[in-house]
Amino acid sequence: MLDEDRLSQLLRAAFPPAQVQNPRRDLWRLVESRIEEPARWSWVDLGLAAVATMVLLIFPGSFLLLAYHL
Repeated sequence: MLDEDRLSQLLRAAFPPAQVQNPRRDLWRLVESRIEEPARWSWVDLGLAAVATMVLLIFPGSFLLLAYHL
């Protein structure tokens, strides 16, 4: 027990107590606004969807492979 008390004292001396800081602004309002706005599609998203559609049209047997990975 003596060693544990000594270790506890050494740890408390080595690490000062954490100071609680409040955030500078409320981030929840930003999260709510991002959730409520409609989804935006980028050119990369549209390109990947087009490639996946073309692959499924050219190779219909690859549908199971695609479904497995989703």
